Amino acid sequence: MKRIIQAYKKTDKSSEHFSEEDWKQLIAETDMRWNNITLRLATRYPLSQNEIHLCCLYLTDIPTSHFRYIMECSRDAIYKKTKKILEQKIECSDKSTTLRDILENFL
Repeated sequence: MKRIIQAYKKTDKSSEHFSEEDWKQLIAETDMRWNNITLRLATRYPLSQNEIHLCCLYLTDIPTSHFRYIMECSRDAIYKKTKKILEQKIECSDKSTTLRDILENFL
């Protein structure tokens, strides 16, 4: 992750990408740290694999502004995906509640 973020910071692009194996490792580490949270989320909410990936990123210490580098999409796309998870999948109507808040409370 750090190499990808650093490359984007320097040149606004990167030849490195987060592979399927990288995502599997992030999910495994997230589950170890947060008591199988991805399994529990997938059981409770109809989340896609891409949405599970985004939830894992929210549980890391990297700034939200860097998610776009890892997910290879715009900042606006990250915002829209997050909003979709909150409103349509988790059905949270409280505009002051963030996805990170919900994930941390889900523990």
